[in-house]
Amino acid sequence: MTEVNPKVSPEELSNERPSKISKTLQEDGDFCEEEEEEKEAVDKSMKPGLQRYLVAVEYIGTRFCGSQQQLNHRTVVGVLQEAFHKFIGQPVTICLSSRTDAGVHALSNVCHVDAERVSKRKPGEVLPPHEPAVVRKAVNHFLQKEGDIMLTDVRSVPSDFHARFKAQERMYFYRLLNGPELLSIFEKDRAWHVSEELDLAAMQEACKVLVGHHDFSSFRASGCQSKSPFRTLEELSVLEMVSTPHFPSITEREQNGSNEEGQDSFCNKCKTGLPTGSISNDIMAGDSKSGADLGFGIRRRHRCYVITARSRSFLYHQVRLLVGVIKSVGTGDLKVSDVERILNARSVTAASPMAPARGLYLGHVKNLPTLTFCSGSVHEESGHLPVTPPKPTSLDWDHNVLSTAASLYPLYVTAGGIFACFYPSAFSWFAKRGPASYSLSLGLIMLSMGLTLELKDLIALFMQRPLSILYGCVAQFTIMPAFGLIISKALGLSPSLSVGLILLGCCPGGTASNVVTLLAQGDVPLSIVMTGCTTLGAVLLTPFLTKILAGTCVPVDAIGLSISTLQVVVVPILLGSYMQSKFPAAVKTVTPFTPLFAVLASSLLACSVFSENVVRLKSSMVAASFPSDASLILRIRSIFSGELGVIILAVLLLHCAGFFVGYISAAIGGFKEPQRRAMSIEVGMQNSSLGVVLATSHFTSPMVALPPAMSAVIMNLMGSSLGFFWRYINPSDSKDTTQSQD
Repeated sequence: MTEVNPKVSPEELSNERPSKISKTLQEDGDFCEEEEEEKEAVDKSMKPGLQRYLVAVEYIGTRFCGSQQQLNHRTVVGVLQEAFHKFIGQPVTICLSSRTDAGVHALSNVCHVDAERVSKRKPGEVLPPHEPAVVRKAVNHFLQKEGDIMLTDVRSVPSDFHARFKAQERMYFYRLLNGPELLSIFEKDRAWHVSEELDLAAMQEACKVLVGHHDFSSFRASGCQSKSPFRTLEELSVLEMVSTPHFPSITEREQNGSNEEGQDSFCNKCKTGLPTGSISNDIMAGDSKSGADLGFGIRRRHRCYVITARSRSFLYHQVRLLVGVIKSVGTGDLKVSDVERILNARSVTAASPMAPARGLYLGHVKNLPTLTFCSGSVHEESGHLPVTPPKPTSLDWDHNVLSTAASLYPLYVTAGGIFACFYPSAFSWFAKRGPASYSLSLGLIMLSMGLTLELKDLIALFMQRPLSILYGCVAQFTIMPAFGLIISKALGLSPSLSVGLILLGCCPGGTASNVVTLLAQGDVPLSIVMTGCTTLGAVLLTPFLTKILAGTCVPVDAIGLSISTLQVVVVPILLGSYMQSKFPAAVKTVTPFTPLFAVLASSLLACSVFSENVVRLKSSMVAASFPSDASLILRIRSIFSGELGVIILAVLLLHCAGFFVGYISAAIGGFKEPQRRAMSIEVGMQNSSLGVVLATSHFTSPMVALPPAMSAVIMNLMGSSLGFFWRYINPSDSKDTTQSQD
């Protein structure tokens, strides 16, 4: 048997290490993306003379560094290409239906192979393609020396058939061996050994929660680049089965003579579609014996549980994260109610630790090359009903409407600002209550953020990427405060406006930055953690940076600012996180509405402050002296001249500096394109609502709150525009590098 590439260290072949290619490539999943890519694949006509074969292959995943080809690493595609080349004498192209990481086994993976048979006697002469049976026998001859991979089936398919896009169903199995004794060496790298007792009934109840069409954001890896986290899990089940008889151990049920239970398990096993050759029902020879008389060298076999997951497609690491949660329920570390809470959290860090790769098997990929999609009838050649995509439910439509409405934040705040210019009294019902109403609004916004965030998840993600997050947080609290001071000095702003601009620069990142980062194809997990960390850090950093930089202009009460930040930011977030853990059902009902509520509350907050200051900008409000029949253009021009124009320019320059210098600093730090975009957006977009609340609560001049209020309009327009611009520029660096510098 060929040994693993000596250049690959044992650490590199760790079961926890995903392949470098699959870590950055988008996993099979998003149906819309697949349809677009399928059209492109079909449009590319195959070279005449090439024959496309559909190949089924099985392999031991722990012997490979993943499935996709990598330089100087032994991979499934690399070994197959070498074997085909030895047989045909020509390079071949191989496309796998399902990519697998290092350590993941395949009982039956599927790929298509494009091969051309050229005459060796007459170079250039194309010969008729080999028969599939010949291909299978010949390629397996060259794979024999490998000892860990072989072809199980080969068929000829049309040139437009694509193994990945024609896959209608994928089925994975995960083996858990349960028992206190050491695992047999014959089971090494074939299963996950769990020594604690597992509760089968609890695990089965947990599976019921996860089956169906859901947002599986909590069950995707941070490196997953699928645009949609929604997947339809057709089956997720747990069954206890009779372990393989080839290993020197014996099950507890065999010891007690309950052979009928083994027969029932075997029947259940066959229903799952698991190959009977891999998990058998044969019982070792000998009569049932007591625990004290098992025989020398004979020990109890571990209980074997098999988790089956079936879907058209899966997110990156979805199955292993699902197994990790199910196992935690079985051991009692989690309750069934916790599974629903994790699912509803929609956070990449919500799930428990991921199950190791060594117990995962790709069991089946159903391809239907001859299936004619007719209305409900069974095709004669395939024997399967046509597969139709799941219909969106009314709940999905409601979520889509709410998400769309929340995404119009820049429109709301812009329209409200224009309305406040001409009818400032329209917001007097809210503005007349002053700082109390502003603090209450921000507290509710932060509470809605806390309902979707768990601190332990934030800490877990921080521990995974400490350098990236610390670098981004330092950039957040140095770039913007410094440029706030520089711009206020350069434009000669009044003391009140200077304090307002510096206070805006000292605020943490805004929650809207996460959405813009997603739109810009940036590193969303990094953006989320930076927002959380800077928001919590603002309790100390925002007040003291404001005092240091703006203390020469007006007196700054740093202690009072800290207390206010603690009250309106940290306490509501902690309260929301607590409510999420204690009342998951109620939070699940409320959370779809929280983004829209936060957007509307933030818009009302910014527009109220702006309307309150409109009448005070007398130098800019020369429109008040115009007759009522003055043209709209003339009135708008008059409003945006004078001091108001300077404020707009100052806020515009501050955010431009944040976006630009944030990106440059990330590039200097050696981060790749997705991280650069995330840091640029996170640094450039501030929590202007916090600036408004602190300004109205701790400064006598109402002009201090004007820069943060104007920022709500300008920042969101700039951020959205930048996000749309980056959306159409692919982050090319992210396709051949990892997602983190840590």
